[in-house]
Amino acid sequence: MSSELLRAERVTPDFPAVAGLAARLRDGRTGPGPFLERVLDRIRERDGELRAFTRFRPETVRRRIEDLEGLGGDLPLYGVPLGIKDLIDTADEETEYGSVLHAGHRPAEDAEAARRLRAAGAVIVGKTVTTEFALFQPPVTRNPHHSGRTPGGSSSGSAAAVAAGLVPVALGTQTAGSVLRPASYCGVLGFKPGFAVVDRTGVRELARSFDTLGLFGRRVEDLRTVLRVLSDAPECETADERPLRIAIGAGGDWRALGDGTEAVLRGVGRRLVTAGFEVRDSELDGLLSSLADEQEVLMGFEAHRTLGPELRARPDGLSARLRSYLEASAAIGSERAVDAMVRISRWQFEWEERTSGLDAVVVPSAFGEAPEASSTGDPRLCRAGTALGVPAISLPLGTGPNGLPIGVQLLGRRQQDHRLLDVAAMVIRAVDGGPVAI
Repeated sequence: MSSELLRAERVTPDFPAVAGLAARLRDGRTGPGPFLERVLDRIRERDGELRAFTRFRPETVRRRIEDLEGLGGDLPLYGVPLGIKDLIDTADEETEYGSVLHAGHRPAEDAEAARRLRAAGAVIVGKTVTTEFALFQPPVTRNPHHSGRTPGGSSSGSAAAVAAGLVPVALGTQTAGSVLRPASYCGVLGFKPGFAVVDRTGVRELARSFDTLGLFGRRVEDLRTVLRVLSDAPECETADERPLRIAIGAGGDWRALGDGTEAVLRGVGRRLVTAGFEVRDSELDGLLSSLADEQEVLMGFEAHRTLGPELRARPDGLSARLRSYLEASAAIGSERAVDAMVRISRWQFEWEERTSGLDAVVVPSAFGEAPEASSTGDPRLCRAGTALGVPAISLPLGTGPNGLPIGVQLLGRRQQDHRLLDVAAMVIRAVDGGPVAI
């Protein structure tokens, strides 16, 4: 089977747009209870094999529904079911960070993101699977498109839950590529806001220079609705009346891309040109590749500082893969880490200069289709966007030679999160063959 483009915003069954769903549940005569009971039934029916949720207790969800029915006001997420990664603290459910070392851990309070979601009326239906401490040990979660392929890491459960139609939106985190890569492998939208756009209080730290909360969904507008709840970042004005300017590149070496990925990327470029976009080669692949190298160094250094106490105190409680990673990261000295930090800072300024006048830079989200389940896949093509601290979004715009999803990543500019969502919606419409709004 050859690679091809596909429709990006395939609607999850029974889930209308989040804003409209909340309005219907607010205005309905029966309240959100019957609808959420159907959601619980669907999770019970489908998650036994998928294993997107590490913790799902219907009785806890029902208590949340009772609490919700006492809330008033025009809540933007009233009754909307969400999943959140088991790296994000919740006071009413255990948060175990994907590790046996924290089995049964019950946080004293919600993470700020969870608190905001609840205050907006959302119902957290369960904690989704994370890899061990959000690193590289393969998860128990299966890829909804092929049970023998990985859903990615580390936000595997959140991506799979959205892809399988269990929830319309789910939260994940990204330190290297843990939102964009699973989104690509599972065929959904994955949005990584700019660094510190969403408050990380109450989210388990891995590498503080890069840790970022992100979102999975099926509609760009759903991501925007939830982002408005999670962040106080101002929304920038939309573009003036001109063709959108897009630069396309491989994010590194074109020869490293898997079968079909380059074809999907080139196909997207042709569709955008047909739709009236100004499209050119990015000439940024070298910069992005260098950023990925330095991000990997600094992330390893910081991850060892964060998880070193666990390694020293309970090495038997860590997987062999994690122990090996931390032991190798221990060799990264402070001088080398500072050097990586300085280079990244310099390249962040260079990025802003070189992308001036562009609406987005397009690169692959991953090297190809999801690999075998013994791996979480390679995050390299997402590392640069994380290092830059800019918003990035993976769009499910292609399929590979085996019929599995291939995502395309849009990189934006600092403090342009809502603007990048605008651009993403326009790109989807262009690739899907619909009208392009300018």
